[in-house]
Amino acid sequence: MDIHLSEEISQDFYKEVKHIPADGEFLKLSAFVHHQWTNRLMHSMNVSYLSWKMAKKFGWDEGAAARAELLHDFCLFDFSQKPPTGETVAFYHPKEAAKNSVRVFQISEKERDAILSHMFPSLSSILFWEIAVL
Repeated sequence: MDIHLSEEISQDFYKEVKHIPADGEFLKLSAFVHHQWTNRLMHSMNVSYLSWKMAKKFGWDEGAAARAELLHDFCLFDFSQKPPTGETVAFYHPKEAAKNSVRVFQISEKERDAILSHMFPSLSSILFWEIAVL
């Protein structure tokens, strides 16, 4: 499966993430329906690009944002099924996505923390995005 990006997509973004959609295991995400109208691969690509654009606009680490968000649902599991651990999908899939991302792509600790906390923002995810709430 080849991914073809629109000419409107920045090549700077693609340089940050191109090794990820080139991976056969990651491409298996296209087999999973996501949010009833897309698949998990396209969902992840869209979230990644928007996160990259936001991070770039605010002067944050756009590479880490792009990679973490591309991998945030890297869980080769049908979310309509009960997870093998018995916990809810909301708790199971971030842990599985982080584990897969470390194993396959050797992501940074910052990226791993962002994946782990994407369902339930924590202090570490807030610090990742470099947001200060006064």
